[in-house]
Amino acid sequence: MSADLIIPNHFTTQFDTNWRNLVGQTNERLKAKVQVETGCTGEAKTYNQVGDIASEDVTGDRYKKVVLLDLPTAKRWVRPRQLQAVTGESRWDEKGLLPTIAPRGKHTLAHARAYGKDVDDRIIAALGGTAYSGTEGTDANALPSTQKVARDWVLSGSATDSGLTVAKVIQSLQILGNNEAWNEDQMRAGNMLQGVMTSKLEAALRHEASSTTGSRLFSTDFMPPTLDEQGRIKQFMGINWTISNRTALLNSSTVHFAYVWVQDTIQFSVWEDLTTTIDRRPDLSNAIQFMSQYSFGAVRLEEEKVVQIAGVVPTT
Repeated sequence: MSADLIIPNHFTTQFDTNWRNLVGQTNERLKAKVQVETGCTGEAKTYNQVGDIASEDVTGDRYKKVVLLDLPTAKRWVRPRQLQAVTGESRWDEKGLLPTIAPRGKHTLAHARAYGKDVDDRIIAALGGTAYSGTEGTDANALPSTQKVARDWVLSGSATDSGLTVAKVIQSLQILGNNEAWNEDQMRAGNMLQGVMTSKLEAALRHEASSTTGSRLFSTDFMPPTLDEQGRIKQFMGINWTISNRTALLNSSTVHFAYVWVQDTIQFSVWEDLTTTIDRRPDLSNAIQFMSQYSFGAVRLEEEKVVQIAGVVPTT
């Protein structure tokens, strides 16, 4: 039997189309929350930034000697990761191939989940991980402690472990405000404030909403959260929240991270978006191979625009 009969062309088209559609609907939750650039080439991509300068007062000094200032600049580096997902189907299951690659077919779902997790993991790593700068891209920049809200942070009194609280969210906004990272200028430029939290941290915020102290903050007299169709917190305190359990754990499964960031500070760079192929494998008794490949990376451009919030959560 010829390869064309084993793998008709429309099977490849069907798999590729359904794969793309499904990914957009059910996965990659954070890609729309950051800056995205496609068509990147080379071994690395750099993003140049210009810092602030200060003017000088020359009132009354008619012939003041001019001193040229060097513009403060910085460079952030993104290096791509090459990723792939490969699954197979027996040659003898050929007649049942089409249902497996249709929308919600097993191969389509499996590849979609793999791709979506890879995208989100790169973005989450950029939020809280090490960003590289310098001429050669070897200077490591960790997220400093000043950009973190501790697991036991409280507004006043003794430090006490807690989940994601209203006070911690307010503190994250204060940090961004103090840095001039989130202000009227950012809003006028069309920037948005994004946040990600795990399901358990979202539940902690809900519990506080029903408590004596939290209920007032969540009432219509203040700034109640906007909920999605499943009743989860979608927007609160001016932050557009995404629920994702992909955020890293701190030391143990009892501490989860939430992040709040200004959208333009996380750069997601795509060298090659998803490429899907279906091939016959003569070395495996003509089994059919499904392969999805892609290459991308992400970087945090400025530490001052990202806040990490630690919250203690139950293990169950």
